[in-house]
Amino acid sequence: ILSLTTGKKQGLLTGGFKFYKKNYKKTGFKIIWANDIDKDACATLQLNFPDINISRGDIREINLKSIPKKCDLVIGGFPCQDFSITRSTKREGIKVKRGKLYEFFVKTVKEKNPKAFIAENVKGILSANKGEAIKLIIQEFAHIILKPVFL
Repeated sequence: ILSLTTGKKQGLLTGGFKFYKKNYKKTGFKIIWANDIDKDACATLQLNFPDINISRGDIREINLKSIPKKCDLVIGGFPCQDFSITRSTKREGIKVKRGKLYEFFVKTVKEKNPKAFIAENVKGILSANKGEAIKLIIQEFAHIILKPVFL
């Protein structure tokens, strides 16, 4: 969740960090909250953004009330392993625990009601579960916003 001198605030959930870091200074946003389960990812975030509140741990166990309420933009990515076409094993997508983490992203966007959100994942999400994964994810977001835009 981000805030800057411009008053723009943003949330950064798991993933999404590389996108944000690359474009950070151009945005006018400031991170005000971030989460990742990985210790090294959190250390990297803290090194690059020393003033932000980083919550390390399983995103499903985070109390949404502990995330700052006011934010203009939420950026995040849920794990891609179960959607990726590079996996040599069966791509289980939304049928497995990791693949269902998009549900927490939807809940967070609903609770925080930002002006916009960016959810990122791999191209394989389009074909995961025979195309049903992306349909379900878009449908879930459509319940909380008028029309999600897919890029």
